[in-house]
Amino acid sequence: ISCPCSLGLATPVAVMAATGKGMSLGVLFKNAEALQRAEKINCVLLDKTATLTEGKMRVTDFVVNGKNTSAASVPAAESGDTPTAEEKEILHIAAAIESLSNHPIADCIRAFADEKAGESDKKVQNYVYETGKGARGEIEGKAYRLGNDKLLTAAEAAKAKKEEKRLSAEGKTAVFLAGEEGVIAVFALADGLKETSVDAVAALKKAKIRVAMVTGDNELVARAIADKAGISDVFAGALPKDKAEAVKRVKAAGGYVAMVGDGINDSPALKEADVGIAVGTGTDVAIDSADVVLVGGDIR
Repeated sequence: ISCPCSLGLATPVAVMAATGKGMSLGVLFKNAEALQRAEKINCVLLDKTATLTEGKMRVTDFVVNGKNTSAASVPAAESGDTPTAEEKEILHIAAAIESLSNHPIADCIRAFADEKAGESDKKVQNYVYETGKGARGEIEGKAYRLGNDKLLTAAEAAKAKKEEKRLSAEGKTAVFLAGEEGVIAVFALADGLKETSVDAVAALKKAKIRVAMVTGDNELVARAIADKAGISDVFAGALPKDKAEAVKRVKAAGGYVAMVGDGINDSPALKEADVGIAVGTGTDVAIDSADVVLVGGDIR
């Protein structure tokens, strides 16, 4: 093209064509700059829950006072056979706390508790949600914590370590319910990979793009899922600020980074990345923080 005027006309047309093609594939670019930066990406960091995985967690184990029970063997309220009084009380406490959160893990535990023990009528006071950890609250004058091991005291975590290690090795996430006297129960949750995740990772690697997973789960759970997805690089045990820091470190090492996530805890990393990509089925906060939205939630 010999005339700069022609070039000026051709560029926006090309951008419009590219964004239009993206939309037809379920990829929404919020601005032209994001489209231009995307071409330079040489590293993609992927969140785990509801990005690589289905985000449809299920409770697989229910551990009370060290006794491990298959979730399926806990009788449902509607079956006529009810859980023990102790199990029912624990399930009602957990359901009450999780009713104040819209996190996928909270949804899963609340649904399990409602199914097994009936809807809880307990009221939670002084509720506090701690991102990347879980929630605290008071029920009938007693303080409770429900979340990962970061909410436990050092002594509680030490006692729970064996059970957590066993569950983690199976790729399950351990969620602890603790009271003033220590850990009361453990819920084990599992979440399967999306069918398209393995293909997406393989396509990125074939294009010579480095792929890593960043997650709040512990190392054992993270590795179990990463291995299934074909990912060797893992940033585990990451709080929201740690995810953003992981993006910074990769950028500092020469990476041009895309971060893909769906949750509130992914927001800092989405903003820090050269290109933030939100899964469209995720939270509004993640979508607002991103440059690109995968409308259907398919990362492929």
